[in-house]
Amino acid sequence: LLIATGKKTPNGFAVSRDETNDTFYGRVSNSHANLMENIPLFFLVVCVNAIIVDNNHNNNGDGGAPDVSSQAWWYAKVRLAQALIHWVSVSDNAATVRFMFFLASLGFLVQMALLTIGIL
Repeated sequence: LLIATGKKTPNGFAVSRDETNDTFYGRVSNSHANLMENIPLFFLVVCVNAIIVDNNHNNNGDGGAPDVSSQAWWYAKVRLAQALIHWVSVSDNAATVRFMFFLASLGFLVQMALLTIGIL
């Protein structure tokens, strides 16, 4: 909301770690931290899905969760794109594009979760 109202620029938020975005090392370090922020949720969704798919396959039953491997690959691709953009630039435009890739990754994560629990 701060960005939408013009009170802050996309790259105007304080860095929450010791490293800064002034150096390539700092940008790589910060992008690594960004990549790791949702990894527990990603692993949870993928592992639960794999267990349900495997149980359904072993029991030859219906109603198991669909395979979400294509969504998982797209999640990984957009997270990688977010990191690479962070390595290259910290401008307002780059921060906005990084945020769009972050939103896309959340969309894939939510889609995988909803497919796993059978809502989609």
